Amino acid sequence: MGVLTFFILATYAAQIIQIYFFTVPSAGSTVEMLFKVKKDPARADYHPAAAAIQSRTKMTVLILATLAVTTTSLIPLFAIVYPPIFKLLVPLTEKPSALMKTTSILLLVSGNVLTYVAVVTLRSHVSFHPFGETTRLHTSGIYACSRNPITVGLTLIYAGFFLALPSAIMLFGFISFLLNSTYRVKMEEVYLQRVFGEDYLQYQRQVRKYIPPTGGFILSAGFLNVLMNIQYPASDLPLRVLFKPSPEAFTIMLIIWLTAILRIRFQAAVYVPLTALTIFLRLFRMGDILVPMYFFRPFNLYLDSRFVPDLLHLLYTTMSRTAFFFWIIAAAALLAAITWLIWLSFKTLHNYLRMPRIRSWIVGIAMAGFVVLPQIPNGNLFDHNRFFTRSFFPRVIEEFDFILQIKGIRAKHSAVIESALKKHQTTPSSLDKLNGADVYLFFIESYGHTIFGDARHFPKIEPDLVALEKMLNEQGFEVVSNFLDSPTYGGSSWLAHATLGSGVHINNHMRYNLLITSQVKTLARYFNAAGYRTVRAMPGTQWPWPEGEFYGYQAKYYAWQFDYQGPMYGWSTMPDQYVLDFIRRREMETANQPLFIEFILVSSHAPFHRQPPYLEDWSRIDNGAIYNNLNTVTFPILWPDLTNASEGYVSAIRYDLTVIAAFIRQYVQKDALIVILGDHQPNVQLTGKDQPWLVPVHVISGNAELLNPFQERGFQPGLVPTQPSPYRGMDSFLFDFLADFSTADK
Repeated sequence: MGVLTFFILATYAAQIIQIYFFTVPSAGSTVEMLFKVKKDPARADYHPAAAAIQSRTKMTVLILATLAVTTTSLIPLFAIVYPPIFKLLVPLTEKPSALMKTTSILLLVSGNVLTYVAVVTLRSHVSFHPFGETTRLHTSGIYACSRNPITVGLTLIYAGFFLALPSAIMLFGFISFLLNSTYRVKMEEVYLQRVFGEDYLQYQRQVRKYIPPTGGFILSAGFLNVLMNIQYPASDLPLRVLFKPSPEAFTIMLIIWLTAILRIRFQAAVYVPLTALTIFLRLFRMGDILVPMYFFRPFNLYLDSRFVPDLLHLLYTTMSRTAFFFWIIAAAALLAAITWLIWLSFKTLHNYLRMPRIRSWIVGIAMAGFVVLPQIPNGNLFDHNRFFTRSFFPRVIEEFDFILQIKGIRAKHSAVIESALKKHQTTPSSLDKLNGADVYLFFIESYGHTIFGDARHFPKIEPDLVALEKMLNEQGFEVVSNFLDSPTYGGSSWLAHATLGSGVHINNHMRYNLLITSQVKTLARYFNAAGYRTVRAMPGTQWPWPEGEFYGYQAKYYAWQFDYQGPMYGWSTMPDQYVLDFIRRREMETANQPLFIEFILVSSHAPFHRQPPYLEDWSRIDNGAIYNNLNTVTFPILWPDLTNASEGYVSAIRYDLTVIAAFIRQYVQKDALIVILGDHQPNVQLTGKDQPWLVPVHVISGNAELLNPFQERGFQPGLVPTQPSPYRGMDSFLFDFLADFSTADK
C-alpha cells in the first residue's frame, strides 16, 4: 500500500512540474501570438512584441491560465482524497468503467514516460517561450520521430485524466490544453524557422509535427477499429475486444487503400461519402446493440429510425432542461469531434498508403484478408471469438433486404389485419350480458411478469398485494388474475393498447399504421354501439393524436386537457392519482349512461427516479397545485442505465396499485367490472434476458357473474397469478370479451 501511495504522489508531483515548466510558458506564448502574430504572422522578433504588452495584462493572463490548468490537473488528486468533490464537477458518468480506468492508466503512464524521455533528450530549451532564447536544435533520439514529443506526451496525460474522471470541467481543461498547444506549436514553427533557417526547414520536411507516419497509421487504423468495436455498456466490454480486427473497419481502410494506389486525390467528393458511411455503420451498430438491450427484439432500421424524435422527447421530459440541453450540446460536440477524427484518420491513412507500391500492396492484401476471412462460415482459419470481431455486415444486408422487400412485407401484415376483420364480422358483439355495468380498464405502464417472477421484485411488493386484496375483499370485491402475452417488450406501449383494443397482434409500427387506416372495429366502438359513454384518459400524450379517431372514443383527454397545476414527475406529466380524480370529477360524477373508461397510467414509466407521493385524502388533490408543496419520492437512478432501478421500479408499481385500489374502494360501484393489466415488461436491464413477454391481468368486481367467464378461461382467485402456461395473447382479449358478454349476433 505504501508503494502504491508513493507511486501516485510521485506521478502527480511530476505532473505539477510539467504544468509549471511547460504549460505556463505556453500561455505566455499564446498571449504573444494573440496580440501580435494575428496582425503580422511574418514577424519574427516576438520578444520585443511581448515586452510591448502591458505587464498587468500579461500577468493577468498568465495567472488565469495557471489557475485553470492547475485546477484541472489537480482535480484527480482532490477527487482521490475526497471523492464527493467529483459530484460537483458535472460528471459525464456516475462511475468510470473498468475499460475507461484501464485506458486512463495506459495513457497516463505512456504520456509521462514519453514526456520524461523528451525532457531528458532536450537538455536545453528548444521551445519558444517568454523566459528565454533557444540555443540548440535537437533532431536526434525521440526528436527524430516527432518534432513535438512533449506536446504529444502531455496530450496523453490530459486524455488519461479525463478518462479517469470524466467530467465537464476535465473536458474543458483538456480542450483548453489542446487549443493552447496548437497555438504554441504554431508559434514555435515560425520562431525556429527564424533562428535555424534552412536547417529547421529540412527538419520539418523529414520529421512529422506530432506523430511519425507509421505511428499515425497505427493510431488511425486503431481508432477506426475501436470505433467499430465499441459497445454499450462499455463496462461489460473486455479491453481486448476493442483491438480485435473489425471487418467493417478494415473494409473502410481497404477503400482508402484503393484510392491511394489509384492516385485519387484526398478530396471531399470521395471522403465525405466515406465519412458518412463510417458514421452510419457506427450508429447502426449502436442501434443493433441498444434496441435488443432495451426492447428485447431485433433492431429494424426502417421501422425504428422514426423513434429518434420520440427518444429525444423522452430525454427532454425525464431530465432537467439544463441537463437536457447540456447533453444535446455534448452529443453534438462529440459527433463533431468523432467526425473530425474520422476525417483526420482517413487523411493519415491515405498519405501513408501512398508509399512505395510493394509495401502498399502488402498492406492492402492484409486488409483484404481481414475483410474476407471473417465472412467465410466454415473455412475461417481464425476463430471469431478469439481473433476477429464478429462482423455485423450481414445485419446491415438484412436491413437493406427488408427495405427492398417492403412491399411484400406490407402485404403480409395486411393479410393479418384482413383475417382479424373477418373474425370481427362473425363474433357476437352486443355486450348485453354486462347489464349496463360500468367497465374500467387500467393500463399500468411497465407492469410486467417480472414483478411476480423475479426474486428481486416480488418480495418487495408481496405484502402490498396481500393488503390490497384483503382491502378489496372487505369492500365486497373479488379479484381473479392471469397473464397475457404482450406484443411488445420494454416500450412501444401503443402497440399493446392497439392489440387489446382491436384484437389484432400489433408487434411493429408498420402493422400499426396499417391497422389505424383499416375498417377493424375496436373495443370502444363496440361499447358505443351498446349505449356506453366511452372515455380514454391519456396523461402521457402531449401532442395531438390524430390516429385516436380510429379507436372511436367519445371523449379523449390529453395531457394539456387535465388542467394540472403541479410539477412533472420524470416522464410522467402528472400523478396517476390526479388523473383518476380528474376523470372522476369530470366524467363519473356527471354520467347519465353506462361508462367505459380506459386509463393509460404512466407514473410507473421509466426512469422511475421521481415519483409522486400518495395522498390519503383525495379531496386535497383539486387542481394538483398541492403537489408543489409535497416532497417527491426519489431514487438514485442514473438514466438510461436501469440495471440498479429495482427499488424505484417496484415502488412505482406499488404506487399505481395503491392508487387504483383506493379509487375502487371509494368511487366504483360494486357491480362494475374493473380490468387492470400491464402493457409490457420493463426493459431488459430490469428483467434480465430471455424472460417471457407476459403481463399480469387482474379482473375485479363485486358481481360474481361478471367474473365467471374469466375463471372459466383459467383465471385464478387473488392478485397473484398462479396458473401455469400456456397463456393467451393480448389479441385474444377483445374476442373473448365479446363472446363472454354478448348473446346477439351482429
